[in-house]
Amino acid sequence: MIEIGKTIRMIRQKQNSSMKQISEKTGLTISHLSKIERGLVSPSLVALEKIAEAFHLPVTTLFSNPSAQSPVVRKDERTQIVLPLRCVESLINGTERKSMGIYYCIEGDNINGGKKSRRHSEDEIGFFSHPGEEFILVEEGEMQYFIGVNEYHLKEGDSIYYDSNIRHGARRLTPVLKLLIVTTPSALPPDMMVAYPGTSGVLPDKKIMKKSNKKLLNN
Repeated sequence: MIEIGKTIRMIRQKQNSSMKQISEKTGLTISHLSKIERGLVSPSLVALEKIAEAFHLPVTTLFSNPSAQSPVVRKDERTQIVLPLRCVESLINGTERKSMGIYYCIEGDNINGGKKSRRHSEDEIGFFSHPGEEFILVEEGEMQYFIGVNEYHLKEGDSIYYDSNIRHGARRLTPVLKLLIVTTPSALPPDMMVAYPGTSGVLPDKKIMKKSNKKLLNN
């Protein structure tokens, strides 16, 4: 796997930027940046956005292999982001130059050492809304998916397609969940950067969701 830290280092060196310069632009310590580049820590979405801004590049650039031009991505050449309870891999090269993003996602209690971050242990479902459209195919496992006021139980082989401007969220119902996710535009949506909570997550208030979605769609 090509880890995101190696991509960050490659871009930094290509731009002739020092670790100190990136540290000053991002507010991240040189020590933390060094650990990210060496793959010793998994960067947060906020950190990735700051680093991308320092490079004057979209954050999706960090999620692709800048040295790869081939239309073929070998299994051991996928760019990978490892997060608490979730691992996301890009299935195409040059994501920032594409009109869509295609990702393979695996999540479960044993991903990344099974260390749950505070966010994932708070027993709540996170809901998101952002420009674009999304398609999800469940390769393994089961999940509950919420789109607006509607709720769907997805099993292995099921798929779902929706307007991501509408508030949406999910929770994992099995120990392991494997998904194929297609997004448009190619930019990584915020919900790709956090794992779904387990089966004890708090259900959404449908009245609040309906009111929120009506406001979003009318804007």
